[in-house]
Amino acid sequence: MAVRLFDKGRAPGGRLATRRIVSPSGEIRFDHGAQYITARDPAFAAVLDALGAQGAAQRWAADIAELDGSCRPVSGARDATPPRWIGMPGMSGLARGLASGLDVAVSSRVSGITRSAAGWRIAVARDDGVEEAGPFDAVVVAAPAEQAVGLLEPVAADMAAEARAAVTAPCWAGLFAFETSIEAPFGAARFADHDVLAWVACEQAKRDRPGPEAWVVHATPEWSRRHLEAAPEDVAAVLLSAFRATCPVAPAPLFSQTHRWRYSQVARAAGTPFAWDAARGLGACGDWRLGPRVEAAWLSGDGLAAAMLA
Repeated sequence: MAVRLFDKGRAPGGRLATRRIVSPSGEIRFDHGAQYITARDPAFAAVLDALGAQGAAQRWAADIAELDGSCRPVSGARDATPPRWIGMPGMSGLARGLASGLDVAVSSRVSGITRSAAGWRIAVARDDGVEEAGPFDAVVVAAPAEQAVGLLEPVAADMAAEARAAVTAPCWAGLFAFETSIEAPFGAARFADHDVLAWVACEQAKRDRPGPEAWVVHATPEWSRRHLEAAPEDVAAVLLSAFRATCPVAPAPLFSQTHRWRYSQVARAAGTPFAWDAARGLGACGDWRLGPRVEAAWLSGDGLAAAMLA
């Protein structure tokens, strides 16, 4: 079976993303989307083991602080998370490893799908205009639920309704680098009931990286939703101020940037692993079918692939 993947990003992977910044003090890398992956399903665990053997992933022996809204340790907090995996040399390495050998068209935003007697045709918006690709025997929509609705509604109202039932929360991410090491009492921290912060992590605490000390700061879904259309510089100022309040000493950053994940984490899932209509040759999958984890996205796609092959 020949498969072609269309991805609107510069590389496949979505929130399995790593941003590289060139600075006078050296290259800075930020895992500004998904921070790590866990596996509960044996088949997905085997995939991570294989990626580890390829050098595209490694275990992360994380020591994550659990803090309350006042940045105090949460009493009695226990981390029951399965072993964590991170991508190498960044989280995007996981997606590159999975996409190895595939026919991938990047910087290609699918703006519509239509079906004719010859098969499915796809309208692809690029920087230089819109072109048509196809015909294809089958099409799988693997976009976030809110974006999948627009693609599915004209051709499959039933699948669009499933996507409409799911809800994805946004996340503002702050990317900050410091010339000197800051005196944070943790390498990574998860927050409960903080007005702004949901997560912070030092890149050097995840893997050996030279260059300036880099930190990723994630805002809560609630704060991100309220400030979804705020100016990036205003968001950066709030996230940096909240982060610096957690540290005894935090100098002014060498580098500061934000990224808005409009569709970051599944808040309400569709509840079924995938949709597949063999007669139409149309399917839909994604984390929004099952829940807010990378493993959920993989299980959804793997289940759909098995149904198509059957």
